[in-house]
Amino acid sequence: MSDKHGLHFAPVPRRIAPLAWRRPAALWTPVALALAVGWPAYALHEQTGFAALMFGAGAIGMTLSLAALGGAWALGRPPRTRKSVIRNITWTGAVIAAAAPFLLVNLPGAHVDGLARETPFAMAPLALLLGLPISLFAGVVFSLVALVKDAGIAEENQTV
Repeated sequence: MSDKHGLHFAPVPRRIAPLAWRRPAALWTPVALALAVGWPAYALHEQTGFAALMFGAGAIGMTLSLAALGGAWALGRPPRTRKSVIRNITWTGAVIAAAAPFLLVNLPGAHVDGLARETPFAMAPLALLLGLPISLFAGVVFSLVALVKDAGIAEENQTV
């Protein structure tokens, strides 16, 4: 391909190949979910209450993220890069981490005498500080284990 000045350029790809589920999906998706969600609970196995809380928050976050990704696939707009999958999972984790102090203080049976009304506001930055790296790592692990580039579309749409 050349322009009017005679310079030659490489052909431009028509589109970026979307991500696809690693095959067999029935094997790799549960493995990816177990690695992405289970590692904080495994790391904190000595503290059973906190580990269960982390596992529950991670499971809710991954469920919401997978629902959003499934909606994108259903609309015919699958994610094209691992970065978009990681961003989706990280943002979901950030929202859950920021909301966690406010939800935990209002749980039945979680009332602790002496907690001020401002306690959730003071705990929110700490929850984000803990939740963001965990959700980022979960997104990276999930995108690397469960998803691959769709080779069929990549080969079919190499050049214009």
